[in-house]
Amino acid sequence: MALIKSRNSGPSPRSPWVNEPKCLTCHVGYQSPQNDQAFGAWTAGEADLFKSKRDDLDALTCASCHGAAHAVYPADNPYGKNRDVLQPLQYQKNTKALGGARSCKACHTVDMDVAAHHPGMGVE
Repeated sequence: MALIKSRNSGPSPRSPWVNEPKCLTCHVGYQSPQNDQAFGAWTAGEADLFKSKRDDLDALTCASCHGAAHAVYPADNPYGKNRDVLQPLQYQKNTKALGGARSCKACHTVDMDVAAHHPGMGVE
């Protein structure tokens, strides 16, 4: 297990590629981040990693709608606007995560009146 020195405290035990920053540390309530202070708020293990997490229905992985862990939507690529958001642009004509901003029909055949997959999808 590697030890990484935290900015504000002593060493924080961490296993690389297993203990990563928790998404909801910055995305409180699934909202846009208000800060970027996830350092030291590590996932407990592989089951808590973005690649392993699923929606509230246990139907989809987070990556199904948000993209791969290192290219999540929305994204800003310095090499070209919208270069990393082709999937949401293709299916819903906006750069949000699939289904975000009330774009439920990207996958569903009807408009949804509840945020089925997780809170903060713009349906509340």
